[in-house]
Amino acid sequence: MSLSFSKKTAIKILSAVICAVLMFSICSKYAVPSYAEEETSAVQSQTDIRSRLQERLEKLVESPVKDNTVAFEELGVDKLIIDEA
Repeated sequence: MSLSFSKKTAIKILSAVICAVLMFSICSKYAVPSYAEEETSAVQSQTDIRSRLQERLEKLVESPVKDNTVAFEELGVDKLIIDEA
């Protein structure tokens, strides 16, 4: 048995991460004028990250739902505290 997020929650999380990367990319282009003029390695890496996340999201949307998993939301956990000590 494995523990994961439900498909719906995983799609929401991945979509939010893609939006955050896109917003960072847009803000970077306007904050630093040189980004708008030429394609730098930072902008290229942001584009690569966004495309990989987009592919991962598409695979997740197309994948069938597995019945043998327990979604984290189904556990009834309200808080998860992690002590790094």
